[in-house]
Amino acid sequence: MVLKNENLLKLITEIAIASNTNKLEVVHFKKNEHIVDENKFLKYLYVIKEGVCKCVINESKNDKKFIIEFIGSGEIVGEIEAILGTKTMAQVIAITNLVVFKIELNTFKKLLDENKKFNDLILIELANKLKNTGVRTSIQQLNTIGSSLIKILKIQKEQNLIFSKNDLAEYLGITIRSLNRELKKLNINQLD
Repeated sequence: MVLKNENLLKLITEIAIASNTNKLEVVHFKKNEHIVDENKFLKYLYVIKEGVCKCVINESKNDKKFIIEFIGSGEIVGEIEAILGTKTMAQVIAITNLVVFKIELNTFKKLLDENKKFNDLILIELANKLKNTGVRTSIQQLNTIGSSLIKILKIQKEQNLIFSKNDLAEYLGITIRSLNRELKKLNINQLD
């Protein structure tokens, strides 16, 4: 449920220590603060050091939001847009206090060109994101909302996480009303 990438976090930490430059700095974001807004060109990418954030696509035509993924330590934000040279397709919002490595766009591109280990980890990251999206899509298409909700609640408990009803509904691609109906069917009065 919360993606993590300890190998990338370890490498970025090593690079940050070795570089002694402001092109790779540690910054903090507070809970609910926007790290990335949609439809903007990036100046920086971020690797999560500590905390959890959500990646949200806004459907402006019908005013609905969909959480693509919850991301945690070692995950990178903005690599797709940086590689493609496009505007951001989603918002990234802190759901806990965050500590991140802030990487200038040119530094990211230089690391891709000059650091094979970094390049390999970014390729693996992109492949994993594609795989996870495919798996999640098939699970949501092949299972009822109730069975998907049961799996999410189980993972949430195993990972000791607390997500709001709104976040769970957006992650499932349903309304709060539909989520409440499913919780009632499962005889769950409140979320822990």
